[in-house]
Amino acid sequence: MVPLEDVSNAEFESDFEELNETDEEIDDLYNAREYAEKKIMKDEFFNMDDRKWNEMVKEATEQGFLKDTRECEQILEYMLSWDKLLPGNY
Repeated sequence: MVPLEDVSNAEFESDFEELNETDEEIDDLYNAREYAEKKIMKDEFFNMDDRKWNEMVKEATEQGFLKDTRECEQILEYMLSWDKLLPGNY
């Protein structure tokens, strides 16, 4: 893949901002861990239980996204341990 030569910084930044929420304000930067935990807990893929786990594995294999259920289970196990990805032990 070759980088495009005629892309300006302004074009790149506006496209990035359209795809990603970048203007969200964090009231208390000293409490960023709590902010991240709350945001992650709202995400259906990180707030996983056995029922959701089994449904996701079944859906992914039925629709042909994953040929091997072991690969799907490894991804979901990684997602279940999201709290270990956050820095520090506060």
